[in-house]
Amino acid sequence: MPEYENAWTGLDMVTAPDTLPPGRYARGENIRVDENKPASRGGHYASAWSGASAPGKVYAASAFRVPGADEMHVLCLEGSSLIVVPGANPRTIDYPTGTTVGSPARLVQAYNKLYLFRGESEDILCWDGSFLSDWVALDQTAYASGYFPVPSTSIATYHKNRMFYATDDDVVYASDVSYIGRLNSDREFFVNRGSSDRIISFVPYSRNSVLVPKGRSWWMLDNLTGDLTSTEVQLLTTSYGLHAPDSVQVVGEQIFFLDRTGVYRIVPRYDERLDPDPTPLSDKIQPLIDRVNWAYADKAQGVYFDQRYYLAVPLDDNEVNSHVLIFNLETNEWESVDSFPT
Repeated sequence: MPEYENAWTGLDMVTAPDTLPPGRYARGENIRVDENKPASRGGHYASAWSGASAPGKVYAASAFRVPGADEMHVLCLEGSSLIVVPGANPRTIDYPTGTTVGSPARLVQAYNKLYLFRGESEDILCWDGSFLSDWVALDQTAYASGYFPVPSTSIATYHKNRMFYATDDDVVYASDVSYIGRLNSDREFFVNRGSSDRIISFVPYSRNSVLVPKGRSWWMLDNLTGDLTSTEVQLLTTSYGLHAPDSVQVVGEQIFFLDRTGVYRIVPRYDERLDPDPTPLSDKIQPLIDRVNWAYADKAQGVYFDQRYYLAVPLDDNEVNSHVLIFNLETNEWESVDSFPT
């Protein structure tokens, strides 16, 4: 780190070091800036629940909260799931006979149940949170007239007492209120239908909207009220899309995420409409973005903590996330790139 002079502001890896303005630094590794002063970051430790050793690759993971019970951490392996509760031994919950889990897979909680989405052509699984129960396939045997089964997918989210599903690259379905297994064509929405731009994820945003990022654009389902007949599909931007679904973090009204061209932030305008900025938030750390191993960056992970956006990415030849890029929301600057022992 350079010698401390006056107030530090942030990391700038693009400007020539000998022309940096006061407070800027060209290299920042494993540091934190608080009250305009630099310091080495603290160490790291394993959380109480993470001491469990998963006997295999984890394809999906999520916290699961049931009223009146401790928070659980659910790890979905190929042949079974591991349920971890702080202070207790891990428990195994089995899938239906002959069922396995691979990639892609995603866990979504709705009410007091957890749903496991395993991609196209695979049954959706459900667990009720009881250690006396195993995972079961979502029951889709009985329908009222005009309804049809929930599509197999790995892209789903729960918002406003409805489950939202994506299928066929550009089609979104919304379930009935309080009954996620019932769909009809009245709640079917097309997001830039016919393009080669596929839906990547959902991002619940405000009380009445869900963002729908695709590979090369961002869209919004707005006015999610009543029976959804007044819901609109709105284009936000075609300047960029979303590369890593788990990189998204909503912090207040701001949305942080990783696209194939860098890290971006979407913020609301004065009239509360979202205003996508075409300039990457990561422009000052472009040398780090140039080192991202994009073949594996779709597994990048974003977390918000202590007024900072943490983004774990694979750099250089790493095939798993190897470094953490840190953006400080108080200084509005990139702060550090952290590395950890392997």
